[in-house]
Amino acid sequence: GGFLSENLIQTSDRIIYDISYDKEKDIWLIWGAVETTDFDRREDLNVTIYNMDGDIHSTLEFSDTKH
Repeated sequence: GGFLSENLIQTSDRIIYDISYDKEKDIWLIWGAVETTDFDRREDLNVTIYNMDGDIHSTLEFSDTKH
């Protein structure tokens, strides 16, 4: 059960994010920002969701959403 605590970046001055669970809607919410001097480009974002054992649960792909 320690996979996430060992592999998830929990603090960084360049990446700010929050993950929470909405019980009423039964969904996970992920939002955040990155330091643009290091990440100043528009690219698709891929997110891999792991279960507590470190096995892949699902993979999500997001396109540029600035518009």
